[in-house]
Amino acid sequence: EEKLEHAQKLAEKLDINFLLKEIDKLIEDIKEGAIRTSDIVSGLRNFSRLDEDAFKFVDINKGIDSTLTLLNSQLRDKVKVHKDYSELELVECLPGKINQVLMNILTNSIQAIPEKGDIFIKTEQNKEKVYISIKDTGTGMSDEVKNMIYEQFFTTKEDGEGTGLGLTITYGYI
Repeated sequence: EEKLEHAQKLAEKLDINFLLKEIDKLIEDIKEGAIRTSDIVSGLRNFSRLDEDAFKFVDINKGIDSTLTLLNSQLRDKVKVHKDYSELELVECLPGKINQVLMNILTNSIQAIPEKGDIFIKTEQNKEKVYISIKDTGTGMSDEVKNMIYEQFFTTKEDGEGTGLGLTITYGYI
């Protein structure tokens, strides 16, 4: 009986109910982290086809989602992504190159948004063609900048910030 009484006093002193709630929160956080890690690994697996030189049939919507997963840390509290995906047939393409194009365009969209904003992604199919539309609520570009965005080494970023190759590579792939 004395041991039971001692255990009850210790439980009250340690606030066992509070500790149990905190442990539950920690377990939830760990579970959420594991799910995020799994999503990132899956995204990397889908995205990492960069060195493939063979044409393959791929799901463009999944490619976009894989790219967004990899960009999640840049999107987090800054950008809300609105997806309007149509059901698409599989597209025969070079998957790594398409993923790189999506990465470059979406990265530019994120960087064009100064504080908070939105990116709208729409996919649709018209007969044999698939269309991907990406627009953002960023600062926009002057006509002068628009005329130069595909030029090698052109960048609107500060010195040392950008390479000026992202859209040049994208243009070449397309």
